[in-house]
Amino acid sequence: MVEIIDNFFSKDEFQKVWDKIDKVNFSFPWSSVNMRPIYIDFLKDKLVSEPNTDIVYTTTRMEEKINSSQKWHVDISGKLGVPKGREWTGFALQWMIYMGGDFEGGDLHIKEGKEERIIKPISNRLVIIDPFETKHKVDPVKGFRYSLSGFIYKYRLIN
Repeated sequence: MVEIIDNFFSKDEFQKVWDKIDKVNFSFPWSSVNMRPIYIDFLKDKLVSEPNTDIVYTTTRMEEKINSSQKWHVDISGKLGVPKGREWTGFALQWMIYMGGDFEGGDLHIKEGKEERIIKPISNRLVIIDPFETKHKVDPVKGFRYSLSGFIYKYRLIN
């Protein structure tokens, strides 16, 4: 299942997030997809309402000069960001918020059974993918494309 919510952030929230992304150092020239941790204090409250559920996320810049695209894959790395004192018990879903940039391409392709769905990267668009292990890819980008992406995961507290 894929859910799309346009205009996810208010104008003020969007500007706060963009200001944070603008300060991120994306200088890894050897990587085709530059991902960096970022903290946005109000993001969890907008995405999560269930108890014992939290989010792990990064900001990403895809750029033409380093041939940014992603082949068909399934994300599995969300487990790596679970804080101490919690035991990961499973993913709830994965999500992406397009933040914009000056680019062409960068469409997200998602496999839904035998069908392929193509989602255009429109600024301030939230894409929720459930289940988290859904196969997806991203078309090559010409220019710079920015997004936030991550997982909502379930956990239990440990001593």
